[in-house]
Amino acid sequence: MHYTSIENLKSLFLNLGLKKNQSILVHSSLISLGVMEKGVRGFYDALRSVLGPDGTIIVPTFTYSFRRNEIFDILNSPSPKQLGAFSEFVRLLPNSLRSDDPLFSFSGDGPLSENLLIKKNKNCFGEGSVFENLFKSKVKILSIGLTYS
Repeated sequence: MHYTSIENLKSLFLNLGLKKNQSILVHSSLISLGVMEKGVRGFYDALRSVLGPDGTIIVPTFTYSFRRNEIFDILNSPSPKQLGAFSEFVRLLPNSLRSDDPLFSFSGDGPLSENLLIKKNKNCFGEGSVFENLFKSKVKILSIGLTYS
């Protein structure tokens, strides 16, 4: 099986154009990286090293609770396994914030999380949504190990 070190990850992120103080949305399936040094924590550490303390990491934590007639608990509803281990890892970080959408919630770690994850209306998409915040703030999207089928 392939081994990916933290240094390999840092090089990858830099080669992809990530920079200090950036805000990024990470969609990932980390299994595509094989065995990672320090596992999911190593991926986070490498990303945080490149972005620095003033960078913001956003991940999808979509539960689709409302559609399933389930209760959405902003603090305790886990990220679905289909979204990957990194989404749940970020959601559980001590300073992580989560948006209050029972369909398309996001969690964020970093100084811009609060501004990016605030919803100004009840809709999931469009004006006043988290998606609009991410778009207007020119948040970069980092997609690792996903297929588009």
